[in-house]
Amino acid sequence: RGLRRSGAPMKITLDGARAGTVEFVANAGRSCFRTIVLTNDSEDAQLFKVLTTAPTRYRVKPASGSLGAGCSVEVHLVLTPQDAVPDDLAQWAKDKFQIKNLAFSDEGASAEDIANAWKEAAPEAVEATRLRCSHVHESAPSSPRPVAAPPAAPSPPPRAE
Repeated sequence: RGLRRSGAPMKITLDGARAGTVEFVANAGRSCFRTIVLTNDSEDAQLFKVLTTAPTRYRVKPASGSLGAGCSVEVHLVLTPQDAVPDDLAQWAKDKFQIKNLAFSDEGASAEDIANAWKEAAPEAVEATRLRCSHVHESAPSSPRPVAAPPAAPSPPPRAE
Protein backbone atom coordinates (compact mmCIF):
# COMPACT_ATOMS: atom_id res chain seq x y z
CA ARG A 1 0.00 0.00 0.00
CA GLY A 2 1.44 3.36 -1.06
CA LEU A 3 2.01 6.12 1.43
CA ARG A 4 0.49 9.45 0.67
CA ARG A 5 3.00 12.26 0.94
CA SER A 6 2.30 15.09 3.24
CA GLY A 7 3.35 18.52 2.07
CA ALA A 8 3.41 19.73 -1.51
CA PRO A 9 2.05 17.11 -3.93
CA MET A 10 3.60 18.93 -6.89
CA LYS A 11 7.21 18.07 -7.63
CA ILE A 12 9.21 20.64 -9.61
CA THR A 13 12.27 19.64 -11.61
CA LEU A 14 14.53 22.25 -13.20
CA ASP A 15 16.75 21.65 -16.20
CA GLY A 16 20.32 21.92 -14.98
CA ALA A 17 19.59 24.49 -12.27
CA ARG A 18 20.55 24.80 -8.65
CA ALA A 19 17.77 23.99 -6.21
CA GLY A 20 15.26 26.81 -6.06
CA THR A 21 17.03 28.96 -8.67
CA VAL A 22 16.55 29.31 -12.41
CA GLU A 23 19.63 30.64 -14.20
CA PHE A 24 19.23 32.67 -17.37
CA VAL A 25 21.94 33.79 -19.78
CA ALA A 26 21.33 37.48 -20.52
CA ASN A 27 22.15 38.61 -24.03
CA ALA A 28 20.73 41.71 -25.74
CA GLY A 29 18.45 40.80 -28.60
CA ARG A 30 18.17 37.07 -27.84
CA SER A 31 15.78 34.96 -25.78
CA CYS A 32 16.94 32.47 -23.18
CA PHE A 33 14.78 29.40 -22.60
CA ARG A 34 14.60 27.28 -19.45
CA THR A 35 12.29 24.38 -18.74
CA ILE A 36 10.76 23.19 -15.51
CA VAL A 37 8.84 19.96 -15.20
CA LEU A 38 5.84 19.87 -12.89
CA THR A 39 4.88 16.38 -11.73
CA ASN A 40 1.71 15.64 -9.81
CA ASP A 41 2.74 13.11 -7.14
CA SER A 42 -0.66 13.14 -5.44
CA GLU A 43 -3.66 10.88 -5.92
CA ASP A 44 -5.81 13.86 -6.94
CA ALA A 45 -5.83 16.04 -10.01
CA GLN A 46 -4.11 19.40 -9.50
CA LEU A 47 -4.55 22.83 -11.01
CA PHE A 48 -1.36 24.85 -11.44
CA LYS A 49 -0.38 28.45 -12.18
CA VAL A 50 3.08 29.84 -12.83
CA LEU A 51 3.44 33.53 -12.00
CA THR A 52 6.36 35.93 -12.34
CA THR A 53 7.28 39.19 -10.64
CA ALA A 54 8.47 40.61 -13.99
CA PRO A 55 5.85 39.76 -16.64
CA THR A 56 7.38 42.12 -19.23
CA ARG A 57 10.77 40.37 -18.95
CA TYR A 58 9.57 36.73 -18.94
CA ARG A 59 7.04 34.60 -20.78
CA VAL A 60 5.65 31.37 -19.31
CA LYS A 61 4.08 28.64 -21.47
CA PRO A 62 1.79 27.12 -20.35
CA ALA A 63 1.14 29.58 -17.53
CA SER A 64 -1.67 27.48 -16.07
CA GLY A 65 -3.41 24.17 -16.49
CA SER A 66 -4.40 20.95 -14.81
CA LEU A 67 -2.51 17.74 -14.15
CA GLY A 68 -4.02 14.34 -13.52
CA ALA A 69 -2.63 12.12 -10.78
CA GLY A 70 0.87 10.93 -11.69
CA CYS A 71 1.10 13.20 -14.76
CA SER A 72 3.80 15.71 -15.69
CA VAL A 73 3.98 18.83 -17.82
CA GLU A 74 6.92 20.82 -19.17
CA VAL A 75 6.67 24.55 -18.53
CA HIS A 76 8.90 26.84 -20.57
CA LEU A 77 10.28 29.96 -18.92
CA VAL A 78 11.57 32.48 -21.44
CA LEU A 79 13.70 35.53 -20.76
CA THR A 80 12.46 37.70 -23.62
CA PRO A 81 14.89 39.57 -25.89
CA GLN A 82 15.99 42.77 -24.18
CA ASP A 83 17.03 45.93 -26.00
CA ALA A 84 19.83 46.35 -23.49
CA VAL A 85 21.21 44.13 -20.77
CA PRO A 86 22.49 46.02 -17.72
CA ASP A 87 26.18 45.63 -16.90
CA ASP A 88 25.15 44.98 -13.29
CA LEU A 89 22.61 42.15 -13.41
CA ALA A 90 21.84 42.71 -9.71
CA GLN A 91 19.00 44.92 -10.99
CA TRP A 92 17.25 41.72 -12.05
CA ALA A 93 18.13 39.75 -8.91
CA LYS A 94 14.70 40.31 -7.35
CA ASP A 95 12.93 38.50 -10.19
CA LYS A 96 11.07 35.38 -9.09
CA PHE A 97 8.63 32.78 -10.29
CA GLN A 98 5.89 31.34 -8.11
CA ILE A 99 4.22 28.02 -8.84
CA LYS A 100 0.83 27.54 -7.22
CA ASN A 101 -1.14 24.34 -7.19
CA LEU A 102 -4.54 23.34 -5.88
CA ALA A 103 -6.24 19.92 -5.61
CA PHE A 104 -9.15 19.77 -8.03
CA SER A 105 -11.24 16.75 -8.88
CA ASP A 106 -13.71 17.96 -11.54
CA GLU A 107 -12.07 16.78 -14.78
CA GLY A 108 -14.88 18.07 -17.01
CA ALA A 109 -14.80 21.57 -15.55
CA SER A 110 -15.14 24.64 -17.73
CA ALA A 111 -12.62 27.49 -17.73
CA GLU A 112 -15.09 29.46 -15.60
CA ASP A 113 -15.29 26.62 -13.04
CA ILE A 114 -11.49 26.53 -12.84
CA ALA A 115 -11.26 30.31 -12.42
CA ASN A 116 -13.86 30.10 -9.62
CA ALA A 117 -11.94 27.26 -7.95
CA TRP A 118 -8.89 29.54 -7.68
CA LYS A 119 -10.98 32.47 -6.43
CA GLU A 120 -12.84 30.43 -3.84
CA ALA A 121 -9.90 28.34 -2.60
CA ALA A 122 -8.95 28.81 1.03
CA PRO A 123 -5.39 30.15 1.29
CA GLU A 124 -4.26 27.03 3.17
CA ALA A 125 -5.49 24.83 0.29
CA VAL A 126 -3.10 26.47 -2.19
CA GLU A 127 0.48 25.17 -2.23
CA ALA A 128 3.08 27.68 -3.41
CA THR A 129 6.71 27.23 -4.39
CA ARG A 130 9.05 30.11 -5.21
CA LEU A 131 11.96 30.01 -7.62
CA ARG A 132 14.58 32.75 -7.64
CA CYS A 133 16.13 33.98 -10.86
CA SER A 134 19.82 34.36 -11.41
CA HIS A 135 21.36 35.92 -14.50
CA VAL A 136 24.76 35.71 -16.08
CA HIS A 137 26.16 37.57 -19.06
CA GLU A 138 26.76 35.52 -22.12
CA SER A 139 30.48 34.75 -22.31
CA ALA A 140 32.35 36.48 -25.03
CA PRO A 141 33.59 34.02 -27.60
CA SER A 142 36.95 32.81 -26.44
CA SER A 143 39.85 34.06 -28.51
CA PRO A 144 41.81 31.31 -30.18
CA ARG A 145 44.86 30.34 -28.22
CA PRO A 146 48.13 30.33 -30.09
CA VAL A 147 49.15 26.82 -30.83
CA ALA A 148 52.73 26.02 -29.94
CA ALA A 149 54.73 24.32 -32.62
CA PRO A 150 55.38 20.69 -31.82
CA PRO A 151 58.85 20.00 -30.51
CA ALA A 152 61.35 19.35 -33.26
CA ALA A 153 62.14 15.73 -33.81
CA PRO A 154 65.68 14.82 -32.88
CA SER A 155 68.03 14.59 -35.84
CA PRO A 156 69.01 11.10 -36.73
CA PRO A 157 72.52 10.14 -35.74
CA PRO A 158 75.11 10.41 -38.52
CA ARG A 159 75.74 7.21 -40.41
CA ALA A 160 79.01 5.50 -39.99
CA GLU A 161 80.82 4.96 -43.25
